[in-house]
Amino acid sequence: AFAAHVLPCTSADAAEGVRCRQILRDATMSLEASVSSVLRRALTSTLALVEAVLRAEQRRADYRPREDAPSAPGAGCTPGCSSACSLVRREASRARSALDGRNVDGYLFALGAGLVDAVLAALRRCTISQLGAVVVLADVSEYQALLSEFRVDDLEPYTELLRGAANLFLVPLDHVRSVIQESPLHDLDSAALQRLLECREDLTKKHAKERIAEFLA
Repeated sequence: AFAAHVLPCTSADAAEGVRCRQILRDATMSLEASVSSVLRRALTSTLALVEAVLRAEQRRADYRPREDAPSAPGAGCTPGCSSACSLVRREASRARSALDGRNVDGYLFALGAGLVDAVLAALRRCTISQLGAVVVLADVSEYQALLSEFRVDDLEPYTELLRGAANLFLVPLDHVRSVIQESPLHDLDSAALQRLLECREDLTKKHAKERIAEFLA
């Protein structure tokens, strides 16, 4: 529209043409900055809500179920996981409706990466039993399925990180080092990895510090 309707009007005045182009550039930059600001606020608000949902609905007992509990592991994901996935799925749908191309991919990447961070933070607040590890795996599978819907290749390491975290609780202690070495967990800083290891119920007992030090060595 600018080239078709505005530029022809300035053909007799080169200086006016330059001024119009500068006005267009300035307006475009201002609009892009405003859109970026809105997207950042939307992303920040959504991820804050995800964290709040997980804090409110992810019960500590979810990952330490009794063997005689009415909801046995394998019955599906936990309520906290279900609520978080529903929230993120709705936001992803809105993003696809409002954005396109690299913009939507970039937004979905940030949304997915933020979700993984929130999930790992929620896990670090729990103590996870051997039976509870099966529940963790069910939740992680649900999160992985959600992230796969985004179809953003750069999120693959994040889905693998989640699976590595689930495996960290599933395997016997003797196999923990292998899980760390063979997954993106080895890229976590030692403090973050230690906090995950401390969630294992069998590493909250005597000699736990020594065992954790061996895994981090």
